[in-house]
Amino acid sequence: MSQLNNICYETISTFDHVDEQEDEKAPNFFPVYGVPVKFIQNTFIKTICKGRDKLIGKSTFNVCEEIVKPFTLESKSSFCRHMMKKSSKAGIGKADVFISHAWKYMFLDVVDALVAHFKDEPDAIIWFDIFSVNQHTSNNKTFDWWSSTFQEAIRKFGRTVMILLPWHDPLPLTRAWCLWELYSTIITDVKFEVAFSPSEYDNFLHTMMVAPEQSINQMKAKINVENSSAQNDIDRQQIFQAIQKRTTFDKLNNIVFQCLEKWVLETLINRLTYLYKKSLPSTAVETIMKAGEYVAKQIKSTVPKKKNKASHDESHPNHAKSEEHVFVSIENLQEGPLMKDVLIMTSVIGLVFQNQGDYKNAKLYHTACYERCKALLPENDPLTFDALENLASIHEHLSDYEQSRPLYEDSYKFRMAQDRPTNLLHTINGLGSCALHMNEFDKAFELYQQGLGICQELLNEHDTMTLTLRSNLAISNKMRGKDIDEAFQQIVSCYEKCKELFGGSHPDTLRALYNVGNMEFCRGNVTEAEQQLGQCIDAYITIFGPNHPDIIHPQLTLAHLHLHKQEFGTAIKKYEECYEKTKALLGEDHEKTHYVFNCLEKAKNISGYDFKAEDTNDNNKLHNSSS
Repeated sequence: MSQLNNICYETISTFDHVDEQEDEKAPNFFPVYGVPVKFIQNTFIKTICKGRDKLIGKSTFNVCEEIVKPFTLESKSSFCRHMMKKSSKAGIGKADVFISHAWKYMFLDVVDALVAHFKDEPDAIIWFDIFSVNQHTSNNKTFDWWSSTFQEAIRKFGRTVMILLPWHDPLPLTRAWCLWELYSTIITDVKFEVAFSPSEYDNFLHTMMVAPEQSINQMKAKINVENSSAQNDIDRQQIFQAIQKRTTFDKLNNIVFQCLEKWVLETLINRLTYLYKKSLPSTAVETIMKAGEYVAKQIKSTVPKKKNKASHDESHPNHAKSEEHVFVSIENLQEGPLMKDVLIMTSVIGLVFQNQGDYKNAKLYHTACYERCKALLPENDPLTFDALENLASIHEHLSDYEQSRPLYEDSYKFRMAQDRPTNLLHTINGLGSCALHMNEFDKAFELYQQGLGICQELLNEHDTMTLTLRSNLAISNKMRGKDIDEAFQQIVSCYEKCKELFGGSHPDTLRALYNVGNMEFCRGNVTEAEQQLGQCIDAYITIFGPNHPDIIHPQLTLAHLHLHKQEFGTAIKKYEECYEKTKALLGEDHEKTHYVFNCLEKAKNISGYDFKAEDTNDNNKLHNSSS
């Protein structure tokens, strides 16, 4: 018997509830037992492992090999079944929460994340594979097991908690096992939650409050199911077989993206709700809640509707318990120690919605933030102008340039008076976009030149803002009728650098790729343009889904290209798709909607219409400037 088994338990007896008929060799067998969270802390770490110090620097894999396997060697069973035979007071039972994690994680980091997540549910019994699965047997499974037995087990658990460490570059999203677990969670309509340690939650909030869009895009750019790995290559092959029989890698990537985006939004909205309520006197909160003014607008969400039976503390970072996203009205916010935290979080949520292409809800949050900033902050507070610029940006994305430009101009005047010229860059880029879309090509060129000059003085040549302004300068120069080949070389250079820095799936890289394809079409290189535009659209759909507004522009250019090739059926189909999306985004009476509709009518009514590349100028202005 292993020395690890020479431990005194409170009670040693046969556990009445062990199912001795359970057959691990049965084709559809799935272990259902788990451990209480408090058991891991109080019994496993303190008693069996002899304290935390013994586990420092050990991964979950190390703990399995060095502790769990020797401990269960006598019974050659799972840790749970071994403990159930040893002690009736171990608390082992049928699990009701599935834990998804990476075995390379430091074991103590995983435990700390679980303890924080279940701080109000210490008796929750979790399915944690290191304890639940028999580590002495081979776990090679067939396609049928992965696609039926495993997914049925996930459905019965009713709740999946994934450990994400660090949150912005989480290892599970590169592991085949974990991605299949997440996919199974989504398609079985099971509640999905994320757990991380208190320190990682603080890091999450800090990062989101500083650069929400960049952080989310970087995380999404690293997710690729087809490139995921597994410790056991046979597992990886079986999982991939299951994926390919049920869906495609691209579709699964998109499902993962959407799930994580919803989790981020729910976490931030819950945080805003908590901060806002905490900032108000208790009587005010009661009045608001009774009057129904606190939640001003429900926003549809496809987050699984299965309710979690456990009670939650709404202040806890990991409990994204809302079954619907809500617009949190902050109209009663007053001055106080949490005032700026509430304003910043409101702004962050608006930026996250904007990044997802949900401009309607982004506008709600940006407007709310700006109005309260104006009411509560000093006249020249930088936060007010950040909110103003966000509002200008959303009007720009909605092609409301007449409303966007004066807001950018007010921000420009304020920022010009500050001694922080890098803060000017986004304002200059926005003003340049408005000028370009309003056919003021020389003005746009001057603005982009000004911005690029600041970049060259203060930033390196590979900074995101430098690349953006360089690309937009080339586009504006082309629109001024200057050398298209020189502009093309600049745009290709920006694309290649984006791909090198961010990877091929990053949104900045995809915008740069669209610019290359669009410019190739303008240069008459139809074959190259068609390939690049198609690649761009496919990647956009994978990352953002088929209805993100950014897809409209490459789809529209591709429609122009098919019309140019006199492929009328294909062109008409793509124009119809663009028209419906543009109408949904901007409304039926918007000039951009009219433009797309007119293109559609030309394709339908003028057979053999000679659609030249220069006819795409309106589409160049529609998208390229915001790359």
